[in-house]
Amino acid sequence: MKEADWKLRSRSSKNNIFKVKGGETPFTFQFKYEAMKSRFLLSVAMLLISFSAFAQYEPTTKWPYIYQDFTPGQIQLTKTAAKQGVFNIHILHGRLHFIDKELIREVNPVEIVSAKIGEDLYVNSGGKMMKVLAHKDNVFVVEGTEVDMNQLNATGGAYGSSSTTLATTALSSIEEIGTGAAAMNHMELKNSKDEGRILPLITKRYIVFPGHVIYAAKKDIMNIAGADSDETGAFLKEQKIKFKDAQSLLKLGIYLNDKVNVK
Repeated sequence: MKEADWKLRSRSSKNNIFKVKGGETPFTFQFKYEAMKSRFLLSVAMLLISFSAFAQYEPTTKWPYIYQDFTPGQIQLTKTAAKQGVFNIHILHGRLHFIDKELIREVNPVEIVSAKIGEDLYVNSGGKMMKVLAHKDNVFVVEGTEVDMNQLNATGGAYGSSSTTLATTALSSIEEIGTGAAAMNHMELKNSKDEGRILPLITKRYIVFPGHVIYAAKKDIMNIAGADSDETGAFLKEQKIKFKDAQSLLKLGIYLNDKVNVK
């Protein structure tokens, strides 16, 4: 082999060491890889932040509401046309609150029939606004959100205070927020919500039809006046009613309404 040919082939071999697929050098390949990796990690971080912001909302004694903020919606009243506004549900008594010139006020529970808040529908069930899970005509399966009093009382007291004292103080502070004729500044209250204690919550399901708001438990269902308990028991078994399934409870509600109200 000629010396010139050897030198040319040697240089070619050295250059090939720094070549990867597509003619890129390891340096440009590594740079693109790191850029793609950074974009991927940034996307994941943004997704986690968004999810975290959504998942972290918990009502407190300073902000005892179902929603993180007052939400656009519409309410149907008993004597007047539907009204639009921004609304929220006060957890302690299930009352509907709205904002009037930056003040939080309460809708008289006697005057309200239903409310649409965002995508959620609520009906007035015995004076409390409860979220509709299923309905047909005048029969509803609803869910109420309440303060878990047992867990609130079980929370250990700090600095010598008993858990009962802390729970009573917490409930007193909740009572003061927008109840009855009292009105509070929306932004002031919102800015102080993180200062309160987190409220432990429970949800309960009910079957609602004219004249009745019934807790969705077998014991309560079997004791409804106007419905034969043996027939109701047979219906539960034949229809395989599931008390955790809204559509199944709706079927039960229609049956009970027919037995109690339809003559």
